[in-house]
Parts: sequence; C-alpha cells; structure tokens
Amino acid sequence: MKYSNSFEGAKLDLYLPEQENFDIVVMAHGGGLKEGDKLDMWTIAYDVANEGVAVASIKLWLIGINI
Repeated sequence: MKYSNSFEGAKLDLYLPEQENFDIVVMAHGGGLKEGDKLDMWTIAYDVANEGVAVASIKLWLIGINI
C-alpha cells in the first residue's frame, strides 16, 4: 500500500489480526534511515498481529532523498 508520493518505494505492509476490533502500531525498520527494508521485520509484524494488534510496517529511507 503506497503511503506517500515523496519518494519511490514509500509503501507499507499491513498485518491484520483476525478479530474485528484491534489496536494498531507503526513499525519502522532499523538501518539509520538509509538502509534496510521493512521486509527485515515481517516475522515480528506477523507475530504481533497474531497476538491481536495490527501492524503497519513502513519503508523509511530519508538520507539522500529530496523530500
């Protein structure tokens, strides 16, 4: 899911629990805002969603990007 037009690759993965009512957290990967990928965190996001909390896992690179 695209969340911004500021830079190419501004996409998030959404992990949803099975129940209808839930809290949500935003997860940003490590990497000093210049490397890494949201896919590095998918197992954690999946486990959190299985515990009943939705996760929006975002790709967040800010170093070297003109925004």
